[in-house]
Amino acid sequence: FGWDDFEQMMVGEIKAAFVPCQALVPDMIARRQGCIIAVSSGLSRAPSEGFCAHTTGKAGLDGFMKALALELAPHQIRVNVVGPGLILTDATQFMPQPQKDAMAAHTPMRRNGLPEDVAGAILMLAAPQSAFVTGAYLPVSGGLMML
Repeated sequence: FGWDDFEQMMVGEIKAAFVPCQALVPDMIARRQGCIIAVSSGLSRAPSEGFCAHTTGKAGLDGFMKALALELAPHQIRVNVVGPGLILTDATQFMPQPQKDAMAAHTPMRRNGLPEDVAGAILMLAAPQSAFVTGAYLPVSGGLMML
C-alpha cells in the first residue's frame, strides 16, 4: 500500500463530505436551518488490522464534521455523524460467513447490522425531535462500540 493510495483514501473520504457541504451550507446559513449527517465507520474509533487508510480517512471525516458542527451551530445548523459497525451489504459480502458469525457473537446484540439499522439512526438524527443534537457521533454497532 503506497502513499498515493493512502492519500487518495483520506482525501476521498473528506472530499465526499466537503464538496456537498460547500454547495449547500450557504443556503442553510441564509435560511438559519439545516441538518448534515455524515456516515463514518466504527473503524474511525476502533481500528482493525488491514484498514489503516480507511480508519485514517474516516477519523478525518469525524474531525471535519465536529469542527463544522461547532462553526455552524450559531446558524442553527446541526451536524452529526453515524458510525456503523459491521453492516451486511454488498461491500461485506466478500467476508467469509464464519468471520461474520464471529463478529455477531462478539456484538452485545448478537447480530450484524443491516442497512435499515443505519437508515434508522440517520432518520433519528434528522428528525425534528433531535433539534438540540449537534456534534454527536452515534455508533450503530449493536453495542460493540460501548465495549
